Amino acid sequence: MSQNESADHSSISIPQQLYVTFPGKDRCFAIPDSEWAYLHQKVGKLEQPKILYQALGSASFGVAASALVAALTISKDLVISDSPSKVLCWVLTLCFTVIGVLSTYFGTQQKHLLLRSKDDVLAEMERIEKRYRQESTEKTSYSQGQSGSI
Repeated sequence: MSQNESADHSSISIPQQLYVTFPGKDRCFAIPDSEWAYLHQKVGKLEQPKILYQALGSASFGVAASALVAALTISKDLVISDSPSKVLCWVLTLCFTVIGVLSTYFGTQQKHLLLRSKDDVLAEMERIEKRYRQESTEKTSYSQGQSGSI
């Protein structure tokens, strides 16, 4: 086989007018399997941090429930700070119920975001592992097929 023929085998011949572009070079880091497994394990063990919104929502619902009980049982004649006590109790019930609902909603959203982020990172790590496992098996089978013929 001449050198020109071997050069022809390294180029790609496409019968249509297509332009093939290749991705630019990126930096990469060689990482041992043990370190990759360690990172995978650490990401898998990430836990949801204590969420302030959930605690605030629970406390707000407690205050709202207390104010509701007071609004239902307090006498109409009682005056607190120059305003009728029943009105004040109903306002507190409404305000703390709204705060409780919003806090619980935002706490739930934060929880879903944290769990989704963890799952996305793990899925991406598994995708990368699968890609490199496929490439290594393809190279192994290619090199075994080429070893007998020259």
